[in-house]
Amino acid sequence: MLARSVVGVGWAGKKNGELVRLAAEQFDVLFTVDQNMRFQTSLAGIELCVVVAPSNLKNVADFAPYVSQLIESTSQLVNGEFLVLR
Repeated sequence: MLARSVVGVGWAGKKNGELVRLAAEQFDVLFTVDQNMRFQTSLAGIELCVVVAPSNLKNVADFAPYVSQLIESTSQLVNGEFLVLR
């Protein structure tokens, strides 16, 4: 599994639509804390699933409570859909 940050791949500052298209070219899943992405971006025809995490995640340690939910949800990941972690 390869995980990269938007900054790490040089995509900082990209708008959501362009970011999704770029991510779909290299990855299977885009992980974001942008709660509005699902309302502002269409995934129609995009070979990518976007996982939306709570916006209070600031570092890896904050993500720990959501790991089990994400693992359980991997069988539900569908290209062209958003998965919202609660």
